[in-house]
Amino acid sequence: PTLLVISGMSSYSSMFATQQELNAFVDDSILNPVVAAIHGFILSKDIPGIVVWNIKTVSLIILAIFNILAVSKIIRGEEESGRADLLNACMVGRQSLFATAMIISCATNLLMGVMLFITMFMFKLPIGGSLTISLLLTVGGCLFASIGAVTSQLASVRRTASGIGIGLMGLFYALSFMNNLSAENNISSYFTPFRWFFIVRPFVGNHIEFLLIAVV
Repeated sequence: PTLLVISGMSSYSSMFATQQELNAFVDDSILNPVVAAIHGFILSKDIPGIVVWNIKTVSLIILAIFNILAVSKIIRGEEESGRADLLNACMVGRQSLFATAMIISCATNLLMGVMLFITMFMFKLPIGGSLTISLLLTVGGCLFASIGAVTSQLASVRRTASGIGIGLMGLFYALSFMNNLSAENNISSYFTPFRWFFIVRPFVGNHIEFLLIAVV
């Protein structure tokens, strides 16, 4: 996600000479129904608005895949390789693999969020919006880590566990896809992390309090 922000800022910052050109780009490209179905409607017609709107979906997909695969690899992959048996023969708790997977994944998500915020701050984007999108992606990544942890308890094979997790990610995205053609949020928008962007509204409303519910 940090690299996506760097790429987006580098591209869009030099693309428009006037606000009129930026408005025309948004009206012609971003407000297209096909694009809106994939990404949703843009919140604000400015550079920060375009950048975060452009990176949100791809970033969440990247984070979802990383966290689900990482957690299932540690919890079930170590068992399949036989290393978990050696570890459990030592003085460790029964949930040591589970705890390790969640600590590594959530710490990596937090590090990603810090890097993302620092990068946006260096591009002189508003602090409130930068913090909001950084926390949104951090919480979203931790949610998918939790999903990977749950699916790893449901399946005894790493491939099955990660497959179920990726399938749930697909369901979340399908739910978001059906809602993206509307600029308004409904009840189902609160149950998919791919729509949380339109609830917290980075650089527009910065409703960061919603993320407390998302953490729960």
